Amino acid sequence: MKYCPQCGSPLKEHQHFCNRCGCDLQSFEYNHNQNYNYFSEQPKRKRSVWPFIVIAIFVIAIIVSSCFAYYHFFLKGNEQAQNKPATTQHVSKEEEKQGEHRISNDPKKAEKQREEEEKTDKADKENAPQPPKIDVLSDGFQTTYMQQNNLDSFMGIKVGMSRDEVEKRFGKGKLMPHITGFDDDYIKYGNIAIIYNPRTQDNTVWGIAVAPDNVSEQEFIRKYNTYDQHTGSGAYIYNNVKNNGFEILVTPVNGKVALVECIPEY
Repeated sequence: MKYCPQCGSPLKEHQHFCNRCGCDLQSFEYNHNQNYNYFSEQPKRKRSVWPFIVIAIFVIAIIVSSCFAYYHFFLKGNEQAQNKPATTQHVSKEEEKQGEHRISNDPKKAEKQREEEEKTDKADKENAPQPPKIDVLSDGFQTTYMQQNNLDSFMGIKVGMSRDEVEKRFGKGKLMPHITGFDDDYIKYGNIAIIYNPRTQDNTVWGIAVAPDNVSEQEFIRKYNTYDQHTGSGAYIYNNVKNNGFEILVTPVNGKVALVECIPEY
């Protein structure tokens, strides 16, 4: 069988024109002047590029997979291995800190640990804010309070000072039970009692007094028997020096001295 020299389609005997491409077979033969212008075999068709594209994609996929596996199993594993000692070191430090508070099984070491902890606790207590202790029956109190003007300040506390400043010095205070005849309640810091001005945003000091512990009314009177007035409410007023601008008001509650305060002289 013969084939068209131009498109490769099959030809019949004595066919002058190709049915597919219309090639003039006689003219083609004449122009080439050859006896074998017609292919005795079907010409080879051009190869498709798709197999090569598929192979290329497959190769690229293998390379990408290999890179991912290399990173995941080697590089990332090395990073975790490098980070692990740091984590272990951190845990070791935490365990070491916790171990500092454990009592050793060795009796000598345990005794030494207890002594060190006692020293530390003692130092913490000494450095912590300490509320003042005041003995109202002492001669020192008679001199520094009963006979001295403390209207605006006492023991480092001043009228107008903020509550934060007071509590940095004395620590947190406790609310005293309400005393009949007083409009506001006192906050007690040891033996110091303070009224804060509710009209100010930072609760500034408004009044300062002394609040003794377990001092009876009779004990106080025996110590300071020269009071000037015993009011109808049961309070005592001391004003031994006239026209000095202040006097001392002592308020008992249920037989105990609740407050000793310096007030303006009336």
